Amino acid sequence: MQEYPATPILQRLLAVTSDCRAAFAEAAYTVSSPRLAALFMRRAEHQNRIAVYLSEHLASGRGPSARSLPAARSGATRALRAGALPTERDPHVLLGACLRVLDTAILEFARAFAPSMPLGQRISLERHHDQMRWSREELADLQRTYKWQYLSPVSDECEVQPSESTLRWFGTSRESEDRDAWQTQLIPNGATHFHEHESRRTS
Repeated sequence: MQEYPATPILQRLLAVTSDCRAAFAEAAYTVSSPRLAALFMRRAEHQNRIAVYLSEHLASGRGPSARSLPAARSGATRALRAGALPTERDPHVLLGACLRVLDTAILEFARAFAPSMPLGQRISLERHHDQMRWSREELADLQRTYKWQYLSPVSDECEVQPSESTLRWFGTSRESEDRDAWQTQLIPNGATHFHEHESRRTS
């Protein structure tokens, strides 16, 4: 059986993971919605944990290629390569940009698996791959749902006062009849889905 070429594959995975981390971090700094900024920063921190894992595996390998990689422990910072993501404050545009970067990373992780891959490494990479897919589902669902209005900045002319009922994700105000919307549920296979529950009486 052909030896598994771990170093070049891990290098590619670290590169796309670092791109995701930088994109989410930049979006967190520039987005006009504070609530969405918190979500972007959590995603950047999550990508950083994956980058740290990959960097440690590369550091334990042989050859100058592992040592020449940028340090993954720098965390979710605003350092982003010029042109990787525009300086954009619109939440919808930033969500789309992050989704495109995340799609590239998911594809690269899917291509990384090989029959000769060590079992422990395969399990870890599959877990990271699944987590990226769940993050993508979350962002895509957030982007296309009608609840987008609750992430948009509130104008000075029409300021909304927070109510007792809050969204689970971001703490935004909701009408009492919608208080049950957006609940995160785990299904048996571990995937995260976001379900919309309407609090309407059955006729």
